[in-house]
Amino acid sequence: MIKNIPFLLFCLLSLLSTLSAQNAEIAKVDDFYQWDKIQDIHVNFQEENWNELLDSMRLYGNTMLTADVTIGDKTYNGAGVRYRESRSFQINQMRNALHIELDFSIRNQNHQGYSNIILSNALRDPSMMREVLAFEIAGKYMHAPQANFANVKVNGKDYGFFVNIEAVDEPFLQKRFDADDNTLIKASPAIGQTTNSSCKKNVFSGLDVEGDMSCYKANYLVTPEDGWDDLVELIETLNNNTENIEEILDVDQVLWMHAFNSVILNLSSYSGQHSNNYYLYKDDFGFFHPIVWDLNLAFGSFKNIGTGSDLSIGELQKLDPVLHHDNSLKPLISKLLNVPTYRKIYFAHIRTIINDNFKNNQFENRVKEIKELITPYVNQDKNKSYTNEEFSKSLTEITGQRSRIPALLSLMQNRISFLTNLNELEVIPPQITDIEVFHRPKYSNKKVETFKFTARVSKMPESVALFYRFHENQPWQMKIMEKDGTIAGDDKETVFLLEIDPEGLSEDIQFYFRTMNAGAADYFPSNYMFIPFEANLKELNQ
Repeated sequence: MIKNIPFLLFCLLSLLSTLSAQNAEIAKVDDFYQWDKIQDIHVNFQEENWNELLDSMRLYGNTMLTADVTIGDKTYNGAGVRYRESRSFQINQMRNALHIELDFSIRNQNHQGYSNIILSNALRDPSMMREVLAFEIAGKYMHAPQANFANVKVNGKDYGFFVNIEAVDEPFLQKRFDADDNTLIKASPAIGQTTNSSCKKNVFSGLDVEGDMSCYKANYLVTPEDGWDDLVELIETLNNNTENIEEILDVDQVLWMHAFNSVILNLSSYSGQHSNNYYLYKDDFGFFHPIVWDLNLAFGSFKNIGTGSDLSIGELQKLDPVLHHDNSLKPLISKLLNVPTYRKIYFAHIRTIINDNFKNNQFENRVKEIKELITPYVNQDKNKSYTNEEFSKSLTEITGQRSRIPALLSLMQNRISFLTNLNELEVIPPQITDIEVFHRPKYSNKKVETFKFTARVSKMPESVALFYRFHENQPWQMKIMEKDGTIAGDDKETVFLLEIDPEGLSEDIQFYFRTMNAGAADYFPSNYMFIPFEANLKELNQ
């Protein structure tokens, strides 16, 4: 008789093993982006007119002003400081967003491995929480920057309370992809600028095909220089050979990005008017991965979808989750969501985001937790953009007469209520009730040399796919499992079977499952991107 791994024990062992490895890796990084640690950052310029110099540099050049920067009890000499390239910049403003390069004068100078420090002044966010909350949610499903808060002083005087965001730079890429010198594309749309007359109108950074290379160069930043060929190949494949898009794009991660933008109403993104605030990075295996950026306008603070004037708050709350599915200027949405399988996966991701973050008052509790942490710092910030009263009421009341910034909690309560009542989310996906990985039979001298899986699935599954890889940084491979009988009962279950032969190349395997029926899809485990199941041939032979 074949010996099996009991399902609950198997899940627990796999989860603990992976979490231990992840925790060990996180421990090496220290706590610069630990959510509940307020960073103290002091910037000291030699020049008394530093603010005038930074204004000039922001307007007329890309150079930086040197300063000594102290983070906690550590001082970094010769750092470079400039105002960020953000829409919140204003001349003579005492709280402009900052970009600090610790290695500006001294090569490899860094704080806990980070040399670039990005400080956001939270434009149009009276709650000060939008970026931290949004990056936290995104990081559960995608490679996303981390974010927390920082109290900043300049030349000994209070400068302001800021959001501290991890830069998308070489350390970020190395940590997530184990490679930092491949093609990196940044959406950088030419908003309000005159472009070549041959360029399409209102395309921005939407990945639509252009006939002139200058049109791409007006809307994207690409490094290294030969990366432009990669961008063109991606755009051509997406638009003209969509059936081959999985050969060069991590489609699953893109669907996570779209689901994330839709659920939390992040419209200063690919989903909004300008198709902006995202990166695409090409890994060593030739696949592009999306990275979200600039989330201060998430949760409905930006309201334009590119088809007219700004949406009302009521329209935002009921925004169609398949927005732009028929918009040819946004092929990263329209080309993907018109593939039935991708559409099911997309709604599966929406369901997961809702369940993980918004059920049972999870979001409300998280917001209140962060508010309690930052309230003393916000109240003491003399240069803040909003009053203490506006900050206090921003969770439940609309702020501002002109911009009409939605109340964080009220907006999301109504948004989640709308989404959960949609037909696509009411359909119950197939559910895995048990999985088994086969051991060597008791008293057998024959070693197990392949991985044999069975899965029991309820809710009328049409197909079950197993995704697997033998090493952590490899791309996932997919095989469809075979039906192996039916188990009768109150909820009839179908058994699926699959055998994977590592061909002697590895004794380890990571894996997860995707189920589908006529109306929905689901994944098991739900956090498969970062915590998949694991098995080992040596253990299976014990």
